[in-house]
Amino acid sequence: MRITNISCTQFAGVRDRSVALTDGINVVYGKNESGKSTIVNLISRTLFQDAKTDKRRDKEFLSRYFPTEIKGSSAKNNYIQGKVVFEAEDGEYIVTKEWGDDPV
Repeated sequence: MRITNISCTQFAGVRDRSVALTDGINVVYGKNESGKSTIVNLISRTLFQDAKTDKRRDKEFLSRYFPTEIKGSSAKNNYIQGKVVFEAEDGEYIVTKEWGDDPV
């Protein structure tokens, strides 16, 4: 099984991004603060973060990834989303997760 695509509408500072991965080793590169680590966190959070959040228990998650919680953000809604596409011998699988308010 391998990841073939990672995408999001909005996740932390990353907006409308889709990253296609190919067979072999894939390298994600870019300038500082361009979203490289955020893409890695998008994979992790989509696969392992509970979709239901609690303001006390998930304080770090909320302050780090929700646009309205990030200092200086001009985002008007409190919504984040992630999608990870896998390919296996028997087909393609898609894991999506949404947190927060409904997207506008």
